[in-house]
Amino acid sequence: MDLADGLKQLSRMCAKYHEICDDCPLNGKDFCSLEPADRDAEINVRAAAIIEKWADGNPELIYQTWWEWLENMGIVSKARSDSKIFDTTRMYDPIPTDIAQKLGIEPKEVK
Repeated sequence: MDLADGLKQLSRMCAKYHEICDDCPLNGKDFCSLEPADRDAEINVRAAAIIEKWADGNPELIYQTWWEWLENMGIVSKARSDSKIFDTTRMYDPIPTDIAQKLGIEPKEVK
């Protein structure tokens, strides 16, 4: 796992355990309680191993885009898919996980 991916996974972990840090795998490991400048290499290595293990067990789910969902629902047609109307919107971004789950949409990919 490279640094960028590790930081992304750390952000995902923090988002999941934001309200209930007691359940977080990093809780009590002298990582979150220390300022970044005060963390030594050993703490960072231990934290990286914990984050990587957590990421392996909690894959990121990727959902269809808003445009794909609207097409599948029959709201827009493929004939209109070349329309420039949607080019300035976020119609081609994946649907966020929390919204997709509320809509009952299954993930199309696991990253």
